[in-house]
Amino acid sequence: MFRPWRPDDLVVLRRNYGNSSTGWLCQYLDRSPEDIEAKATQLRLAKDKRRFPGRTMPRWTELELRLLRVRYPTRSNQEIALELNKSTKSVQTMGQRLGLRKDRVRLCEMGHANASLRRDKLRP
Repeated sequence: MFRPWRPDDLVVLRRNYGNSSTGWLCQYLDRSPEDIEAKATQLRLAKDKRRFPGRTMPRWTELELRLLRVRYPTRSNQEIALELNKSTKSVQTMGQRLGLRKDRVRLCEMGHANASLRRDKLRP
């Protein structure tokens, strides 16, 4: 039976998917492995290849790197990940590796969004 994802469950998934086993997430979130993997794919999450050594990560092409350099300052990592068919972690890591930074306007937007999430969480 389909059960919608609660915001708290999404926070747990985002924070733990990369370095936790799917089995643990299934138990903690009371979800099937298919639910966990489908939502992780939708959110562009990926397993940490150091903790799960059998997984290989696709290489970045020159075109993808050019697009990342152009879009990184002004767009969310999730938007970029969806466009480039990468995980958000991969976008974040490559952005850091290339020394890319979000511009001031984007950082303000991110701060406002985070404050709204915290404020909404505190409301009864």
